[in-house]
Amino acid sequence: MKPDNAGGGEGLPNQFHTGTTTNYTVILSGRAILHVQEGEVEVGPGDTVVHRPLGAPHRWSVPGPHNCVMACMMSSPAEIRS
Repeated sequence: MKPDNAGGGEGLPNQFHTGTTTNYTVILSGRAILHVQEGEVEVGPGDTVVHRPLGAPHRWSVPGPHNCVMACMMSSPAEIRS
Protein backbone atom coordinates (compact mmCIF):
# COMPACT_ATOMS: atom_id res chain seq x y z
CA MET A 1 0.00 0.00 0.00
CA LYS A 2 1.20 3.50 -0.77
CA PRO A 3 1.31 6.24 1.87
CA ASP A 4 -1.96 8.13 2.26
CA ASN A 5 -0.42 11.34 0.93
CA ALA A 6 1.09 9.67 -2.16
CA GLY A 7 -2.15 9.73 -4.18
CA GLY A 8 -3.22 7.10 -6.66
CA GLY A 9 -4.22 4.74 -3.84
CA GLU A 10 -3.31 1.13 -4.27
CA GLY A 11 -4.38 -1.97 -2.41
CA LEU A 12 -6.97 -1.88 0.34
CA PRO A 13 -9.78 0.68 0.50
CA ASN A 14 -9.23 3.65 2.80
CA GLN A 15 -12.98 3.88 3.47
CA PHE A 16 -14.51 1.82 6.26
CA HIS A 17 -15.67 -1.50 4.83
CA THR A 18 -16.91 -4.85 6.08
CA GLY A 19 -16.37 -8.41 4.98
CA THR A 20 -17.47 -11.98 5.49
CA THR A 21 -14.04 -13.37 6.34
CA THR A 22 -11.66 -13.52 9.28
CA ASN A 23 -8.49 -11.71 8.15
CA TYR A 24 -4.97 -12.67 9.25
CA THR A 25 -2.53 -9.90 8.29
CA VAL A 26 1.27 -9.86 8.76
CA ILE A 27 3.17 -6.62 8.20
CA LEU A 28 6.30 -7.39 6.16
CA SER A 29 7.71 -3.86 5.85
CA GLY A 30 6.68 -0.28 6.50
CA ARG A 31 3.97 0.87 8.90
CA ALA A 32 0.17 0.91 8.73
CA ILE A 33 -2.72 1.93 10.91
CA LEU A 34 -5.74 -0.32 11.35
CA HIS A 35 -8.83 1.76 12.12
CA VAL A 36 -11.82 0.10 13.80
CA GLN A 37 -14.87 1.62 15.47
CA GLU A 38 -13.23 1.33 18.91
CA GLY A 39 -10.08 3.17 17.87
CA GLU A 40 -6.89 2.48 15.95
CA VAL A 41 -3.60 0.66 16.28
CA GLU A 42 -0.33 1.27 14.44
CA VAL A 43 1.53 -1.83 13.30
CA GLY A 44 4.96 -2.45 11.81
CA PRO A 45 7.24 -5.21 10.52
CA GLY A 46 6.58 -8.57 12.17
CA ASP A 47 3.26 -7.51 13.72
CA THR A 48 0.28 -9.78 13.09
CA VAL A 49 -3.36 -8.71 13.18
CA VAL A 50 -6.30 -11.11 13.41
CA HIS A 51 -9.30 -9.01 12.47
CA ARG A 52 -12.56 -10.25 13.97
CA PRO A 53 -15.53 -10.48 14.33
CA LEU A 54 -16.92 -11.13 10.89
CA GLY A 55 -18.47 -8.03 9.38
CA ALA A 56 -16.80 -5.55 11.76
CA PRO A 57 -16.20 -2.21 9.97
CA HIS A 58 -12.51 -1.41 9.49
CA ARG A 59 -10.04 0.38 7.23
CA TRP A 60 -6.29 0.64 6.73
CA SER A 61 -4.11 3.72 6.24
CA VAL A 62 -0.38 4.18 5.68
CA PRO A 63 1.12 7.18 7.50
CA GLY A 64 4.20 7.20 5.21
CA PRO A 65 6.59 8.23 3.95
CA HIS A 66 7.25 4.61 2.88
CA ASN A 67 4.97 1.98 1.37
CA CYS A 68 3.61 -0.77 3.59
CA VAL A 69 3.86 -4.38 2.43
CA MET A 70 1.55 -6.86 4.11
CA ALA A 71 0.51 -10.47 3.60
CA CYS A 72 -3.14 -11.18 4.27
CA MET A 73 -5.01 -14.47 4.46
CA MET A 74 -8.80 -14.34 4.45
CA SER A 75 -10.67 -17.30 5.86
CA SER A 76 -14.37 -17.89 5.31
CA PRO A 77 -16.34 -19.74 7.96
CA ALA A 78 -16.79 -23.38 7.01
CA GLU A 79 -20.15 -25.06 7.05
CA ILE A 80 -20.26 -27.61 9.84
CA ARG A 81 -21.76 -30.99 8.98
CA SER A 82 -22.59 -33.80 11.33
